Amino acid sequence: MKKSTDTSKRIPIGIIQRLVAKECLFYGDSSKSRITEITRRYFSQLKKDGFVIRDERASQNKNARRVNYFMEKYQKLDN
Repeated sequence: MKKSTDTSKRIPIGIIQRLVAKECLFYGDSSKSRITEITRRYFSQLKKDGFVIRDERASQNKNARRVNYFMEKYQKLDN
């Protein structure tokens, strides 16, 4: 039986990807390895804080593409 979780403790991966995009812009590094490293750190900390991450199975390539998409979006907003 699937364990019931509080919906307030669920975080969609899109929110994490937006945060990772902002952090990558701050560091000026958009490499796949940097994106993966930052994403894993977010996952680790959020799990320690008791949050449930939806769609955690996203592949590195898919994750990097979405993070790069958000980075481009934020860069356009800044200009």
